[in-house]
Amino acid sequence: HPAAAACGWVRAHLEAFGLRPGVVHVEVERDELLPGGSHRVLLAQYWNGVPVEAGDGRCSVDPSGRLRFVAAGVLGALAAPVASRLTRAAAIANAASAAGVPLWRAPADAGLWVRRRGGTDALAWAVRFSLASGLEPRVWVDAVSGTVLEIETGCANAVGLVYPSDPRGPLE
Repeated sequence: HPAAAACGWVRAHLEAFGLRPGVVHVEVERDELLPGGSHRVLLAQYWNGVPVEAGDGRCSVDPSGRLRFVAAGVLGALAAPVASRLTRAAAIANAASAAGVPLWRAPADAGLWVRRRGGTDALAWAVRFSLASGLEPRVWVDAVSGTVLEIETGCANAVGLVYPSDPRGPLE
């Protein structure tokens, strides 16, 4: 299977990406069949069993099953705390208070993640609320101190180029 082969190759070469075997591992997040029979495989990075925000790899496998391309966006030398001192319920309560979301009106989901900001690694709860408006804001809460790290109000992280105008048009 192409996704398993790509994941296996990356796992066998973790040190080449600056990652420590036994501490960091990768899993297949998505396997897309492309026209012509090639596969685009997205790998997710985990550190001590916790998913790493923005830690991923992208692979291309040709129709014969040969790995053709690997682009690694993994985060090496992570130094986040290993255990949360904050319970899931406390993280949700802190996030709801900071975001001004009444818990009785908005279902919440929370999961632990490792995230790096400004060269500092943190173990953090990602708390997502499902609002009646259809928005799903995410609040990041430090899993050790309980401090709200960031409130995302419906924006999505993206990888790629952003153009202020249509790049196919004439230069201004």
